[in-house]
Amino acid sequence: MPEMQFASFAEFLSMGGYGFYVWLAYAAFMVFLVANVVQPMLRRRQVEKIARRYAQFNEPSAPETGAEDSGVVES
Repeated sequence: MPEMQFASFAEFLSMGGYGFYVWLAYAAFMVFLVANVVQPMLRRRQVEKIARRYAQFNEPSAPETGAEDSGVVES
């Protein structure tokens, strides 16, 4: 089994006095990683909602019956 580099868990967390910066870097990376997973999912949901609204608004209505739709030209 490999030998431990730190005498205690507290020493491991302090990282020889640089623990704050090391753990801050890990935390920043995790926030970045989570944001890169969650943001596209939220954006996709927003785009799908807009697309549904657009499709509903531009849905072709039933054709009306009348002279203007029949192609008959009156003189």
